[in-house]
Amino acid sequence: MIKFSSIKKKYIILFIITLLFIVSISFFIIEYNETNVGNIYKIKENNDKNINKIESSQLDLKPVSYNAVIPIYMYHWVREDTGGYEYPEMMVKTSEIKKQFEYLSKNSYQPIFITDIKDIYKYNKPIALTFDDGWIDVYTNVFPYVKEYNIKISMYIIKNLVGTSGYCNEEQLKEMRDSGLVDIQSHTVTHRELESLSDEEIYNELKISKDYLKDVFNINSTVICYPSGSFNDKVIDIAKKVGYNYGLAMDGGIHYTSKMSDMQIARIFATRSMSLNTFVSYAEKSNVNVKWE
Repeated sequence: MIKFSSIKKKYIILFIITLLFIVSISFFIIEYNETNVGNIYKIKENNDKNINKIESSQLDLKPVSYNAVIPIYMYHWVREDTGGYEYPEMMVKTSEIKKQFEYLSKNSYQPIFITDIKDIYKYNKPIALTFDDGWIDVYTNVFPYVKEYNIKISMYIIKNLVGTSGYCNEEQLKEMRDSGLVDIQSHTVTHRELESLSDEEIYNELKISKDYLKDVFNINSTVICYPSGSFNDKVIDIAKKVGYNYGLAMDGGIHYTSKMSDMQIARIFATRSMSLNTFVSYAEKSNVNVKWE
């Protein structure tokens, strides 16, 4: 009897030990699996993040086709007082420029340089503000608003008039260029109407002004603003050979990339009598349609 009880007690103890061992092993296995499952989810999450990074930073979609409607405004002088000048309509009021810049800034328009047209599919509401001749007005009356509203503009300078009375000098032009908000391009050497010149004269007007911008400002000028809007097929052909990719006309209204050549870019003449409502009516036509791969 005593022997049987002793054996029975041993089996009970053994059973309890075995049960505890099994429970411990089970607990360990559960903990191990949960930890590994968590790690697997973390690995998957990190992989997903990496994939997203690749998609956002390395995936470079190209447009199959695109077309844009770009309001491109043309300015000359910007001043409150016309000073009795015989062509007062060419002098936009400084106060009007401020209103125009403020409107563009508040309504999320994207001022571009003409050279940005090659990437126009990256924009939603592009507009361009161009200033012909290189008048001192741009530095004194426009550039402060350029910086205040972070607005891009383009200037077209006449080489032989830089630094003369009424025109920006090289230091002022360099200051504006260095802001990153002012693109400086060619308006020829002497501002003569190109259609009336010989092939050699056209070449010199285009090439010498281009070389000047490179030598003095380190600008590779690819935009030619035709003086007085004077150009023809011969002028365009020579301009392309010199290295220009874009040519600006003096009129033509809104620019449509699907209808107009890059060497015959239309512009809107910004005049003194242009109301803010008229300015806005042009801007509202800005549009870009893109078909992606």
